[in-house]
Amino acid sequence: MKKKFLILALALFWGSLPVFSRTGLGVQGGVGVGNLPFHGEAGITFKLSTVPVTFGLDYSFAKDFQGIGVTADWWVANPKLFGMFKFYYGPGFAFHFYNPGTQNPGIFVAARAVLGVNVFVSDVVEFYAQPAVEAGYGTYGGFVFKVPLDAGVRFWF
Repeated sequence: MKKKFLILALALFWGSLPVFSRTGLGVQGGVGVGNLPFHGEAGITFKLSTVPVTFGLDYSFAKDFQGIGVTADWWVANPKLFGMFKFYYGPGFAFHFYNPGTQNPGIFVAARAVLGVNVFVSDVVEFYAQPAVEAGYGTYGGFVFKVPLDAGVRFWF
């Protein structure tokens, strides 16, 4: 019985390795423009090579403005542009919580469209730059239109 359990456990382990073998984790920074205050952005990004979705967690900051948010973008395609460069595009969503801990907090929920360029300079290092268009609703301002312009690096392991 122990031998069968060990074989099953090893089979599950080896079978799950492709899911975890190519995981990209990185940092990004940029700015946000639109009908929100102009602000800086810093965040982390996460992507599995077996799933065409990229996740982000970001911190937005300006003089009287700060927020945290999450994004998820589905890469419809990632074709070759030229040389080592590729581009990607697709829809996504964003959820941001602004001015936490103040008397005027708010949330922003939006649909996104992303278009970016990426390049792998080695098997483990990917650089990228992307604008995204976010249109949605904010609790303290109604319709919100925002264009985050970000660039970053992901390390694959």
